[in-house]
Amino acid sequence: DHQLYWRRGLSLDTTGLSVYIAPESVYSDQIIRMDISQTTGFANPVYRVGSSDIPTHEAFELAIEIPAKELPHLDKTYIAYIDSKNKSNFMGGSILNNRLVVKSRVFGRFTVMTDTQPPMVTIKAQPNADHRSKPLLTITISDTQSGIAFYRCQIDGQWQLFDYDPKSSLLSGDLRRMNLKRGVKHQLEVKVTDARGNERVQKYSFLY
Repeated sequence: DHQLYWRRGLSLDTTGLSVYIAPESVYSDQIIRMDISQTTGFANPVYRVGSSDIPTHEAFELAIEIPAKELPHLDKTYIAYIDSKNKSNFMGGSILNNRLVVKSRVFGRFTVMTDTQPPMVTIKAQPNADHRSKPLLTITISDTQSGIAFYRCQIDGQWQLFDYDPKSSLLSGDLRRMNLKRGVKHQLEVKVTDARGNERVQKYSFLY
């Protein structure tokens, strides 16, 4: 355990982990418990830094060493925050000397994870469907790890506006707002990229 005086801050550097808490980042003096463990469901060590019930005034800096087995996928690694339900939450991180560095506004448990899986893209219609009387196209996009970072929708090679609702994971496009030739087949291409650069492209032909 480490004593954190709120006016002084705290700097710690231990095996695999370093923490810098600037002065006045918390509201009162705190005991910062730090430990390392292997937790079911997580491939890499889990680091505890303080308790999640400690309120913060400013973010603190956290750096975790990237395990050797993850180095071949260096650009796909990230720091995740593990909540009380053992669910991982993407935080990201910049790479510095084989360590991932993030700013965090919460204390608790952290680990290094790797995202090599592209997002999921599901077009809610049958291939070659007739959309002349159903001009709304809906597409589900999701990513279970680092999250959706970018999407692009094109019809016949031209960018088209699709609205994105993160809560429902839905992309929706109204064909009536697009300058499309009527009575012919068109091809939609959806490109989705997650926060670690994994990409999926899905194509769909339809009549309008």
